[in-house]
Amino acid sequence: ISAISGCGASAVPLYRIHLPGSGLWQKARARTAAAEMMNKRPATYQRCLARTLSLALSLALAPTSVTSFHATAPFGGRLARGLAIAQHGGSIVPRHLRSETSHQHHRQRQHQRRSVVRASSALAELIGDKDRLERMENMGVPQQVAVAASQYLLACSSLDDELWERKQSSDDALMAILKRCAEVAPELIENENQLLPLTRLAAWVPEEVWVRPLDEWDGSATEAAKAAAKAGSENEPYETTAGGAVDMLRDAFFGTPKPMEAGSKAKVTSLISHLIEKWTDVPSVLREALFLEDGPPITENAQRISFAFLKVYTGAGTGSNSVKNTLQAEVSPAITKTMAKIFVEMGLPTLKEGGEGEEEAAGDSKKGKDGGDGKDGKAGLKAREGMVSSAKTNPLHALRVAQAKAFNGAPFVLDAVCNAKMGQRIGSESEEAFNMMAIQWACTHQDELEEPSTVTIALNYLCEMHQIDKKYSTNGRTPKSVQEAMEAYELTTTVFSDDELFQPNPESISGYFKMNTTIPEKTSVYVPYDGETILGGPGEPGHEACSIRIQEIDSLKRLIFEGEQLGNCLKDRYSSQVKYVSRVRQRASSYWSMTIIRPDGEVEYLCLIEIWHLRRGNVVHQAEGPRPRTIPTPEAWYWLDKWCKAENLNLAEWNCYS
Repeated sequence: ISAISGCGASAVPLYRIHLPGSGLWQKARARTAAAEMMNKRPATYQRCLARTLSLALSLALAPTSVTSFHATAPFGGRLARGLAIAQHGGSIVPRHLRSETSHQHHRQRQHQRRSVVRASSALAELIGDKDRLERMENMGVPQQVAVAASQYLLACSSLDDELWERKQSSDDALMAILKRCAEVAPELIENENQLLPLTRLAAWVPEEVWVRPLDEWDGSATEAAKAAAKAGSENEPYETTAGGAVDMLRDAFFGTPKPMEAGSKAKVTSLISHLIEKWTDVPSVLREALFLEDGPPITENAQRISFAFLKVYTGAGTGSNSVKNTLQAEVSPAITKTMAKIFVEMGLPTLKEGGEGEEEAAGDSKKGKDGGDGKDGKAGLKAREGMVSSAKTNPLHALRVAQAKAFNGAPFVLDAVCNAKMGQRIGSESEEAFNMMAIQWACTHQDELEEPSTVTIALNYLCEMHQIDKKYSTNGRTPKSVQEAMEAYELTTTVFSDDELFQPNPESISGYFKMNTTIPEKTSVYVPYDGETILGGPGEPGHEACSIRIQEIDSLKRLIFEGEQLGNCLKDRYSSQVKYVSRVRQRASSYWSMTIIRPDGEVEYLCLIEIWHLRRGNVVHQAEGPRPRTIPTPEAWYWLDKWCKAENLNLAEWNCYS
């Protein structure tokens, strides 16, 4: 701890330690909690320590804004704040070295380089990665690639306890894969971008499941692998606007990161197919699960999507299970046989859709892959009619497209489904069942909805209403009947592109949404520090009908946007941004926004709420109104109290000094 944070043991701050399997968090001094856990559950202690320290190296990169926070980290979710923050309020680099002058710019680069080296060495020793790094370097793996591979492996192994328990075998598998690559395809270990799919393969597919010996792979890319790599590279690569110290440091210490070339991707695809595919008719989009990224940082959400669809890929490739059965088991129990069929057909070999070479392709397809009649190619073409381009590389998008096509969704509906929240994450069993109902509703009313943006808003609205009220159904509802509520929902919804999505709160807390509602006359509300206020009468707050919404803040930029609306420290104070973001990534806290739509259509941001998820229950830690006076108004407190009672949240411990 001292080596990474630069502070003595007595300066170790408070942390929340996650107890895997319980879904609960406890607040205790790090030393006390760690000592107790180390004695009672050594494996759990090691996992928690690894999670806490795994991003210390990335935090040493000293990003200049929260949008680039963890920009080089392989995994952004459920990982602790990192002890490197302790010394300099969010950065190892002292404030006096943050300058754009050439001399100080050079000093900053030197300081960052030394910080990374120190943090890397200390981190490797603390989390047991030192031997792995040395073995990789002995194979000829560059230092920055070895560090990235080590972080990737830790991130992949941290998704659940079962993966963590087999971390040693995953480590051995990764070493074997890297050794074989060094022997027959050394270019695959020269760039850290190639390491992500290989590390996922090692961590998530046990060696006993591999269908062929690793040493039989000759390092070449098959024609099928070349075609798959080319198809998966058609979309524009993810771009980041991190800038600042992150880009500067990567250029100075690691070198400018290079995107994976089609040739290298073809070889990686060939290796993966060699180990997993006993049968070659696997939907091509399943191979893309191993390459799935949502940009730096690669979030927990992207990791979980990749993990789920890799299980589908493994079942289909090894022949141990059908695509339909594994989709139902790992992604959505609501998947029907028709949906699975469309999903598979979208990844079948196809004819070229026009242009030079069409006749030749058609001639080849008539013979079929195994001397058949070419029906697979025709089925693939039909399934891909109107398909969204991202569905070629994102298996979750491909599945949502298949669900919409099963209900005869028009091309604009397919695009809207992918842009909706259900296209960004896999829901729970009940959420997935409702997702299918919502998609069916959108396809049924697609002529009335008309525009893809309207469909996206409708899907998000319906799903949030179901989250608030599990009895909520699409039955009997039409676009006209929900239009007013959808408009209110849209007014209070802000979405950003190129954003990091947070995982939903771990306690299944729902939001709050009331249309055209009032506060009863002569309602007495007591707000701490302000005293009692009477609401609801003529001229008093709550008398006019308004629409109230409390929504979970589900992304990084949306959290900062809330700070801008309220004028608080989240707006521009980096240390506060780091503190808030770290807690939501750990799932120690969740953040909520309370808005109200006045009769004239004006949207007011009333309150930012932080819920602590503790062992004794869910506690309202913060409830902050707009500056300069941050105590919530009596009107906001009334609705906050109603929501807390509905969701069994403890409001009694709130104080304005939280």
